[in-house]
Amino acid sequence: MKDCGQKYYLDFLNGDSFGFESIVKAYRKNLILFIKQYVHDFSIAEDISQDVFVKLYVKKPQYSPKSTFKTWLYTIAKHEAINYQKKQNKQADVETSMLSSEDDDYLKNILADEKKRALYSALNELNSEYRHVLFLRFFDDLSVNEIALLMKKRPRQISDILYNAKHPLSQLY
Repeated sequence: MKDCGQKYYLDFLNGDSFGFESIVKAYRKNLILFIKQYVHDFSIAEDISQDVFVKLYVKKPQYSPKSTFKTWLYTIAKHEAINYQKKQNKQADVETSMLSSEDDDYLKNILADEKKRALYSALNELNSEYRHVLFLRFFDDLSVNEIALLMKKRPRQISDILYNAKHPLSQLY
C-alpha cells in the first residue's frame, strides 16, 4: 500500500484544501485506533486525533521525508497522546485493551474482512509490546524500519519482537 500522505501534505501546504481533506480521510480511522492504545478510551482518542489534524492545519509543521508521512503523522499522534496522559497525571503506559464493547461496532466496520477480525481478536490476548508491534505492522502496514523509528528501537529489535510474537499468536489464531 503506497503512502500518498506526503503528496497530500505538500498539496495542502501549497494552498490546496483538498490535500488536507485527503489526509484526514486516509488516516483518521487508523490514527484513532493507534491513539487508543495509549489513552485506553475511544472518545479521548477521537479528540486527540482531532487535535493532531488541527495541529497540521494550523501550525503546518515541517515534514522531512526521512520517514514516510504515515510514520511522521503517527509520531505526532504518539506525542499528543503521551502529553494528554501527562496532563491527566496518568502513567504513560502502553498496556491496552484494544477491543472493548463500546468499540466493537466501530471496529467491525473498519475490519471488514474476517481474517483481520480474527487476528485483531487474537492480538488482544498478547502482551502489549507484541500487540503494539503487530498492530503497526499488519493493520497499519508500517515497515520494520518505520516501526523502529516510531517506537525508538532498532530495526533488529522490532524484527525480534515480530519473530517472538509469532508463536503465541499462532496458538491463539
